Amino acid sequence: MEMNEPLLGQAGRLAERHRLRASDAVHLAAALEIRSHVPEEIAFLGFDDELNRAVKAEGLTLTPPPV
Repeated sequence: MEMNEPLLGQAGRLAERHRLRASDAVHLAAALEIRSHVPEEIAFLGFDDELNRAVKAEGLTLTPPPV
């Protein structure tokens, strides 16, 4: 995925909305961008509670980390 102005803008909005760290917001923005271009459901694997809450709030499927 290319890092571009729209993606970074979306990451900034997500960081503010969900109180995410910059890197987590970029990962979430990228996942949302991918979702907008593929017909099948995508799953997000996260290891951070705040990021996982944001992932769910944005309507992505959260895959639990392996045990």
